[in-house]
Amino acid sequence: MASLNTLCNELAIEKIVISSTWKKNRPIKEIQRLLSDEGFLFADKVGDVTPVLGVQYEARAAEIKEWISKNTPRAVLVLDDFDLAALLGKDFFRVNPAEGLTRELVTSIISKIK
Repeated sequence: MASLNTLCNELAIEKIVISSTWKKNRPIKEIQRLLSDEGFLFADKVGDVTPVLGVQYEARAAEIKEWISKNTPRAVLVLDDFDLAALLGKDFFRVNPAEGLTRELVTSIISKIK
């Protein structure tokens, strides 16, 4: 959680949108509580979920694009353990599912965005 806390703090993240399978069976308040219980300091920033458009990982990119088109955020940062780079472009950063969000990846993301 320390790496995610650093990322949110350094980039002044305004809103977090959940696109993972967590959205399918957990209300936002429960997701916030689970993240907070694990030490995530920005759980209150979790404010929405992407729509459910399918079950394959390709659907996740479509879900993210749909949410972006309907909500038009000022900036977008997508983190996922699926390789969605070809579908989402420069706003996407892949998290290694075996390692999670590492300090090195956070440093790389911050340097590319700031």
